[in-house]
Amino acid sequence: MDKDLQFLTEMSDEDLDIFIKILTHDQDGSIRWTEELTPLQVYKDNYPRHHMYIKEAVQEFQKFGGDTLANLVRGSKGVSYDEILNDVCKVLGVKTDKDDDILSRECELLKKYFKDTLEKLPREEVEKIARDLGVDLTQVKDMATNIAISKIIDLIFAHGSKIFLGGVGTSAGIGVGVVASQVFGRFFGASIGGPIAWAISVASCLPMFSAPASRVTIPATLYIAYLRQIYIQKKEEKEEKEMEKEMESILENAGISEEKRVELLKRIGKQKLNLLIVGGTGVGKSSTINALFDEKKAKVGVGHTPETEDIVPYDFGNFIIYDSPGLGDSPEKDELHINKITKKLQEKNENDEALIDLVLIIIDGRTRDYASLGKSIEVIEPLMQDKSRILVAINKCDQADSSDPHAFDYESNQPSEALLETLEKYVKEVQSRIKEYGIDTDVIYYSAGLTKKDGTQLPSYNLSKLLYYILKHTPKKKRFIYIQHQSKNKINFQSNEDSAKDYNKENQEEAKKSLWENFKEFLSDVGVRVVNELGPRAVDIAIKWLKKKMKI
Repeated sequence: MDKDLQFLTEMSDEDLDIFIKILTHDQDGSIRWTEELTPLQVYKDNYPRHHMYIKEAVQEFQKFGGDTLANLVRGSKGVSYDEILNDVCKVLGVKTDKDDDILSRECELLKKYFKDTLEKLPREEVEKIARDLGVDLTQVKDMATNIAISKIIDLIFAHGSKIFLGGVGTSAGIGVGVVASQVFGRFFGASIGGPIAWAISVASCLPMFSAPASRVTIPATLYIAYLRQIYIQKKEEKEEKEMEKEMESILENAGISEEKRVELLKRIGKQKLNLLIVGGTGVGKSSTINALFDEKKAKVGVGHTPETEDIVPYDFGNFIIYDSPGLGDSPEKDELHINKITKKLQEKNENDEALIDLVLIIIDGRTRDYASLGKSIEVIEPLMQDKSRILVAINKCDQADSSDPHAFDYESNQPSEALLETLEKYVKEVQSRIKEYGIDTDVIYYSAGLTKKDGTQLPSYNLSKLLYYILKHTPKKKRFIYIQHQSKNKINFQSNEDSAKDYNKENQEEAKKSLWENFKEFLSDVGVRVVNELGPRAVDIAIKWLKKKMKI
């Protein structure tokens, strides 16, 4: 059996029902005259127990993937799923690399179909789906319908591939699979989220030039891609249950009572992280907050709004971002703002330690505003005892070369080689200037995302790298908190300058290390020494358990 389809042997008969019907029945419900599955004795003896003849069904599917002569040469084995998937992606205009793994190509295929289907729906239906996902639609309220639908679709896809699955929670408390059922079910004429019925209607969904076999391979491949998502989710749920059992055993062997477990989680939950953002007017401090974190879940301090000329606290519970007023408007205003920033940097926490864990200084990639940078450094440097807790970032890097409007390719979301050289020079200039103040720190360039004149939002660039360095410059035990409140908009974290390094993965690793530091410290404090004897497997289980409990 094709290794890429082996997972089908573990799916339920209900899950497989549509796949079998695609192979055996035409859209009007009659038996396909070209199919060879229903005459088989194993099918007759076991229908509708599809798992009993799933291997034969897979062979039938693969035969549809090749022409008659080619199948004869292959000994009636048909073509590999890998080849079929590539062909289907090509026919449907899905941009993939044949060297990508099966799962990546399937996700792109599902997204393309899902997106195409959404674009055909009336605006009110698309908005309903978005609301079911908990998407905030205030920003599209006054947009033209075609632009609004495109924007809403982008917001929906920010939830990632789990929009195809059932039982996935959202901020609205609604299973995202319900949304998949509304859209994906249109193709299969069935309620994917509930009892699976058959009434397939593919004619309007397939290109007019599709060969008859494509009327099997295209819907079947789409459904296989969907089933794999379900399989992965169920596998993860099973592994999670096993992890809980193993962790229970680890905790018991370490002598950690239920009371101590509660105390551990409370202690980690009490960790407080405070980030101060400083920069000139218009550098994009607020847009950076919105791009990095789930800002809509934060409470803005009483009496504050983002437009006030005050330090605005965004309170996430265990994480507060202090958005300081912009410098550079006038000497008088700068003096007032600098006094406020100074007071904030002088504040202490309950342990009589400096309140602010990290100062992020943002400068504008377009203007080379070294005056505001100098003012920021002059205020911050004498008040930050640990200079490693200062980070400088250059926003709007996509617009750093005003002489070349095409220096940044917004379609691929990547800068040109010339723009990269300009940005590297800018970084060195900034590093040289801040060294004059005795600060030797990293300088990162990025774009929080460009809002075009028509209201459409272009994705961010280098944001996961910026987050990586924010974590690196923050006390280790508190790093996990950033990931706890990271924006769920995955599109924002996809494009980076260094394609060889997976910053998203690195950030998750930093969060794990951060949780492990907290775990070790707690066990040491309560007199448990076994922590140093835990093997790699136990450490991994413990971190996964902590991540789940802390909702990371």
